[in-house]
Amino acid sequence: MRTSSENNRDPVAPTSDLTRALGDLAEHGYCIIRDALSAQQVEALRTRVLGQLAGERARGLGFAYGEVSTEPALDNFLPSKASRDHEPPNRWVDQLVNKGKVFRDLLEHPLIEQTLSGLLGRDFLLSAYAAHVTGPGGPRQPLHTDQFWMPPPTPRDAPHRPAGDLLRGEHSPVTPDQADNLISPPVVGNIMWPLDEFTVENGATRFMPGTHLSGEQPDPRDPLEEEAVSMVGPPGSAIVFDGRLWHGAGANTSNATRIGLLTTFCAPMFRQQENYTLGTAPEIVRGASERLLTLLGLKPWLGYGRVGSDTHKFVERESDVVGELGPT
Repeated sequence: MRTSSENNRDPVAPTSDLTRALGDLAEHGYCIIRDALSAQQVEALRTRVLGQLAGERARGLGFAYGEVSTEPALDNFLPSKASRDHEPPNRWVDQLVNKGKVFRDLLEHPLIEQTLSGLLGRDFLLSAYAAHVTGPGGPRQPLHTDQFWMPPPTPRDAPHRPAGDLLRGEHSPVTPDQADNLISPPVVGNIMWPLDEFTVENGATRFMPGTHLSGEQPDPRDPLEEEAVSMVGPPGSAIVFDGRLWHGAGANTSNATRIGLLTTFCAPMFRQQENYTLGTAPEIVRGASERLLTLLGLKPWLGYGRVGSDTHKFVERESDVVGELGPT
């Protein structure tokens, strides 16, 4: 069996130099920042993930999958129900904002602002926050981007394609003119926080370095195995990557479970994957910092996201919603 180092041609090495990391992010579409979390933080996060996972499994909650799809009309991951004889190898524990202070504390990490403000600006939002628990036998995910829905630049005389009709996994080659002159900006950025060592064998996410500047969406039916590299890294790292970068989870061929926390962020004018304005527990909102409230989308941005006339303060669902009125 090939080891991680033998099977990996990664041009990006883990670093503690933020300037170098930002250079890697710009050039290759990702960077790996060493020792972003202490051993104690990693252990606390991992313990909370496993506790939450056990509680959700006991109650039949959560999302489990054992296969993936390359059909553009479908999500990559196909939900599966555990049977008496078979438990799907992979599970997600999502909406982590509600599921432990240790998860909310991570959203205050300075690296989030330091690495993503250059991509997304100062007012970006949290889009999704989940623990990815990848068990032995977990399947390989097709390469994709996390802003597949971003309408690509098109020539003036090209047929109109409604933005709401875009499909996940739909291949979108660009014309030579587009490749030379036009590219969509990054509007999604991710940080993966490994809670176990990420290796080739346990299914570390695969990247196609530099594809964030291609302007194209990959064809999910073409595995591109020879060009992809695995984002190997130790627990406690922060793996930051551009939402335009072609990537996909690797197959877990080991006999161990791999856990990573994925925090996905988006520019403030885009819809979040998780509905925090509806799904965040009221007690969490009441105790949240201004930074967390902003990430959750509870602060209007240039007039968007308001529920009343005041667009300069944080939204409070209980007091800001105005119903039908008449003269007093």
